[in-house]
Amino acid sequence: MNNILLNLLERFQHLSDYAETKLGVLITFNTALIFGLLALIKDQSDIIKYFLLGVILFNAVSLFFAFSGVYAKRKNSHSSLKNDETKNYYYYKYVANLNEFSFLDGLIKDYALQSENSQYEKDLSNQIVVLAKNADRKFRYFNIAMGFTIASLITPLGLLLCHIYNNPDWLT
Repeated sequence: MNNILLNLLERFQHLSDYAETKLGVLITFNTALIFGLLALIKDQSDIIKYFLLGVILFNAVSLFFAFSGVYAKRKNSHSSLKNDETKNYYYYKYVANLNEFSFLDGLIKDYALQSENSQYEKDLSNQIVVLAKNADRKFRYFNIAMGFTIASLITPLGLLLCHIYNNPDWLT
Protein backbone atom coordinates (compact mmCIF):
# COMPACT_ATOMS: atom_id res chain seq x y z
CA MET A 1 0.00 0.00 0.00
CA ASN A 2 2.75 2.44 0.93
CA ASN A 3 4.57 1.82 -2.36
CA ILE A 4 1.45 2.70 -4.37
CA LEU A 5 0.88 5.85 -2.34
CA LEU A 6 4.51 6.92 -2.70
CA ASN A 7 4.36 6.24 -6.44
CA LEU A 8 1.22 8.36 -6.78
CA LEU A 9 2.73 11.11 -4.65
CA GLU A 10 5.81 11.23 -6.89
CA ARG A 11 3.66 11.23 -10.04
CA PHE A 12 1.45 14.12 -8.98
CA GLN A 13 4.44 16.11 -7.73
CA HIS A 14 6.01 15.66 -11.16
CA LEU A 15 2.79 16.78 -12.89
CA SER A 16 2.58 19.85 -10.69
CA ASP A 17 6.23 20.72 -11.43
CA TYR A 18 5.68 20.14 -15.16
CA ALA A 19 2.67 22.46 -15.22
CA GLU A 20 4.65 25.10 -13.36
CA THR A 21 7.48 24.85 -15.90
CA LYS A 22 5.03 25.36 -18.76
CA LEU A 23 3.59 28.39 -16.99
CA GLY A 24 7.10 29.79 -16.44
CA VAL A 25 7.90 29.52 -20.14
CA LEU A 26 4.62 31.23 -21.01
CA ILE A 27 5.31 34.03 -18.51
CA THR A 28 8.75 34.59 -20.01
CA PHE A 29 7.40 34.64 -23.56
CA ASN A 30 4.53 37.01 -22.75
CA THR A 31 6.77 39.37 -20.79
CA ALA A 32 9.30 39.53 -23.63
CA LEU A 33 6.51 40.11 -26.15
CA ILE A 34 5.00 42.92 -24.07
CA PHE A 35 8.34 44.70 -23.64
CA GLY A 36 9.16 44.24 -27.33
CA LEU A 37 5.83 45.71 -28.38
CA LEU A 38 6.18 48.60 -25.93
CA ALA A 39 9.53 49.43 -27.55
CA LEU A 40 7.96 49.40 -31.04
CA ILE A 41 4.71 51.17 -30.28
CA LYS A 42 5.99 54.76 -30.18
CA ASP A 43 7.05 54.79 -33.86
CA GLN A 44 3.70 53.58 -35.21
CA SER A 45 0.64 55.32 -36.58
CA ASP A 46 -2.37 55.78 -34.30
CA ILE A 47 -4.34 52.81 -35.63
CA ILE A 48 -1.38 50.48 -35.25
CA LYS A 49 -0.72 51.84 -31.74
CA TYR A 50 -4.27 50.98 -30.70
CA PHE A 51 -3.98 47.59 -32.26
CA LEU A 52 -0.67 46.87 -30.54
CA LEU A 53 -2.18 48.03 -27.25
CA GLY A 54 -4.85 45.39 -27.78
CA VAL A 55 -2.17 42.75 -28.32
CA ILE A 56 -0.42 43.92 -25.16
CA LEU A 57 -3.72 43.70 -23.29
CA PHE A 58 -4.24 40.08 -24.41
CA ASN A 59 -0.73 39.22 -23.26
CA ALA A 60 -1.29 40.99 -19.93
CA VAL A 61 -4.44 38.90 -19.36
CA SER A 62 -2.45 35.81 -20.29
CA LEU A 63 0.21 36.83 -17.78
CA PHE A 64 -2.45 37.21 -15.09
CA PHE A 65 -3.71 33.66 -15.64
CA ALA A 66 -0.18 32.27 -15.90
CA PHE A 67 0.80 33.87 -12.59
CA SER A 68 -2.45 32.61 -11.06
CA GLY A 69 -1.45 29.12 -12.14
CA VAL A 70 2.05 29.43 -10.75
CA TYR A 71 0.65 30.40 -7.39
CA ALA A 72 -2.10 27.81 -7.51
CA LYS A 73 -3.39 27.21 -4.08
CA ARG A 74 -6.66 25.55 -3.47
CA LYS A 75 -8.74 25.18 -0.42
CA ASN A 76 -8.87 21.61 0.65
CA SER A 77 -12.49 21.53 -0.46
CA HIS A 78 -14.01 18.24 -1.41
CA SER A 79 -16.04 18.20 -4.56
CA SER A 80 -18.22 15.36 -5.71
CA LEU A 81 -17.40 13.21 -8.68
CA LYS A 82 -19.19 13.40 -11.96
CA ASN A 83 -21.16 10.29 -12.80
CA ASP A 84 -19.40 9.79 -16.12
CA GLU A 85 -15.89 10.04 -14.65
CA THR A 86 -13.84 6.87 -15.02
CA LYS A 87 -12.01 5.70 -11.94
CA ASN A 88 -8.31 6.14 -12.54
CA TYR A 89 -6.16 6.87 -9.53
CA TYR A 90 -3.21 7.77 -11.76
CA TYR A 91 -5.18 10.54 -13.50
CA TYR A 92 -4.82 13.85 -11.70
CA LYS A 93 -8.23 15.18 -12.80
CA TYR A 94 -9.97 12.20 -11.23
CA VAL A 95 -8.01 12.43 -8.01
CA ALA A 96 -8.53 16.21 -7.87
CA ASN A 97 -12.27 15.56 -7.43
CA LEU A 98 -11.75 13.34 -4.41
CA ASN A 99 -10.95 14.05 -0.80
CA GLU A 100 -8.20 12.21 1.03
CA PHE A 101 -10.64 9.81 2.69
CA SER A 102 -12.53 8.79 -0.45
CA PHE A 103 -9.20 8.51 -2.29
CA LEU A 104 -7.72 6.17 0.29
CA ASP A 105 -10.92 4.14 0.71
CA GLY A 106 -11.36 3.81 -3.06
CA LEU A 107 -7.76 2.78 -3.55
CA ILE A 108 -8.02 0.09 -0.87
CA LYS A 109 -11.32 -1.21 -2.24
CA ASP A 110 -10.55 -1.08 -5.98
CA TYR A 111 -7.04 -2.55 -5.71
CA ALA A 112 -7.95 -4.99 -2.93
CA LEU A 113 -5.16 -3.69 -0.73
CA GLN A 114 -4.57 -4.27 2.94
CA SER A 115 -4.35 -1.16 5.05
CA GLU A 116 -3.45 -0.59 8.63
CA ASN A 117 -5.30 2.71 8.38
CA SER A 118 -2.16 4.29 9.66
CA GLN A 119 -1.73 8.01 9.99
CA TYR A 120 1.12 7.73 7.50
CA GLU A 121 -1.25 6.47 4.79
CA LYS A 122 -3.75 9.21 5.58
CA ASP A 123 -1.05 11.87 5.38
CA LEU A 124 0.23 10.54 2.05
CA SER A 125 -3.33 10.35 0.76
CA ASN A 126 -3.98 13.95 1.76
CA GLN A 127 -0.77 15.13 0.08
CA ILE A 128 -1.60 13.24 -3.12
CA VAL A 129 -5.05 14.84 -3.34
CA VAL A 130 -3.64 18.32 -2.71
CA LEU A 131 -0.97 17.84 -5.40
CA ALA A 132 -3.57 16.55 -7.86
CA LYS A 133 -5.72 19.64 -7.21
CA ASN A 134 -2.71 21.92 -7.69
CA ALA A 135 -1.75 20.21 -10.94
CA ASP A 136 -5.34 20.44 -12.17
CA ARG A 137 -5.52 24.16 -11.45
CA LYS A 138 -2.10 24.87 -12.97
CA PHE A 139 -2.95 23.07 -16.20
CA ARG A 140 -6.35 24.81 -16.36
CA TYR A 141 -4.76 28.24 -15.94
CA PHE A 142 -2.07 27.34 -18.45
CA ASN A 143 -4.74 26.53 -21.04
CA ILE A 144 -6.54 29.83 -20.41
CA ALA A 145 -3.29 31.81 -20.56
CA MET A 146 -2.23 30.00 -23.71
CA GLY A 147 -5.56 30.89 -25.35
CA PHE A 148 -4.97 34.58 -24.67
CA THR A 149 -1.40 34.31 -25.95
CA ILE A 150 -2.56 32.67 -29.17
CA ALA A 151 -5.24 35.35 -29.56
CA SER A 152 -2.61 38.04 -29.12
CA LEU A 153 -0.44 36.46 -31.79
CA ILE A 154 -3.29 35.96 -34.26
CA THR A 155 -4.62 39.51 -34.01
CA PRO A 156 -1.61 41.07 -35.79
CA LEU A 157 -2.54 38.92 -38.79
CA GLY A 158 -5.87 40.76 -38.92
CA LEU A 159 -4.01 44.07 -38.88
CA LEU A 160 -1.77 42.91 -41.70
CA LEU A 161 -4.74 41.78 -43.79
CA CYS A 162 -6.52 45.12 -43.21
CA HIS A 163 -3.36 46.99 -44.16
CA ILE A 164 -2.95 44.97 -47.36
CA TYR A 165 -6.64 45.46 -48.20
CA ASN A 166 -6.40 49.24 -47.72
CA ASN A 167 -3.03 49.48 -49.53
CA PRO A 168 -3.02 46.86 -52.30
CA ASP A 169 0.22 48.22 -53.73
CA TRP A 170 1.98 47.83 -50.38
CA LEU A 171 3.81 44.62 -51.38
CA THR A 172 5.09 45.92 -54.70
